Amino acid sequence: MHKYYIAKQRLEHDFGLQVISMPHSLKGSNFIANHPELRAKDLMDAFEDKSSWAIPTQQLTIS
Repeated sequence: MHKYYIAKQRLEHDFGLQVISMPHSLKGSNFIANHPELRAKDLMDAFEDKSSWAIPTQQLTIS
């Protein structure tokens, strides 16, 4: 989770982007494995949001 916050800070500070996490995106892989329909709803909601222009769906890797 720590890497997520580093990546979020860099995207917002360095690139001026607004990072929005969907309701179930940070609940962990066990939660997603047991409730894939909720993660699917997150993704569908993100695609329907006309203010979104990028929807990363995998964990970002920070080097």
